[in-house]
Amino acid sequence: MSILLKNNSYKVNIITDKRGLKNKNLAIHKPFLINVKNLNWQMSNRDESLDDSVLLKRARRAGANILETLPIYLAFCLLSIIEVKDISEPAFYWLILRVIHGLCYLLGIAYVRTLAWLGSLGCLIVMGLLLI
Repeated sequence: MSILLKNNSYKVNIITDKRGLKNKNLAIHKPFLINVKNLNWQMSNRDESLDDSVLLKRARRAGANILETLPIYLAFCLLSIIEVKDISEPAFYWLILRVIHGLCYLLGIAYVRTLAWLGSLGCLIVMGLLLI
């Protein structure tokens, strides 16, 4: 028997086995939106292997991709604070373009994703030039 209780933040799955013992699994609800097809696995004891959805694989690649330029972005932001130089406009556009890049990565829109990536790279170059 399986009972699924829901609210805005959590899903609780209460399973009663053959001996009548209750096994409770508590998990945060929102991360499951990306990997809905494996919801039963996520609420189980995870004894078998997991097959990732295409959307989850894209999300992982997009997360790994932002790690390539994020250290440079953060270094430029710290340098602008130390040198008291204003780079807020290209920094803001970099953030917007990276959000667009991530969304396009998830949705599989290749050409817009590439343009957003090139734009964010241009923002990093402008940020560096403003710090000179």
